[in-house]
Amino acid sequence: MKLDFSNSTYIVEELRNKKRQLIARIYTKNGKSILRDIDGTKLGTYDSKENKTMDKQGHLIGYGNWLVALLFDYQNLIK
Repeated sequence: MKLDFSNSTYIVEELRNKKRQLIARIYTKNGKSILRDIDGTKLGTYDSKENKTMDKQGHLIGYGNWLVALLFDYQNLIK
């Protein structure tokens, strides 16, 4: 799935593994962050105003930014 963020002002962080391969991106705008895998599938969200991280189904993962932890769970599933 190709995402078009060209008309938005997102801050984009690229996450890479130890082989420097792109494994995910975090898109942040207005205090809300979305973790997406390389195919564009949403893995979770973080809202800095509420200080909550949610998984892709909207279940509370924890307080604080736990997006990277969701990524590690995802990487274990695809091995």
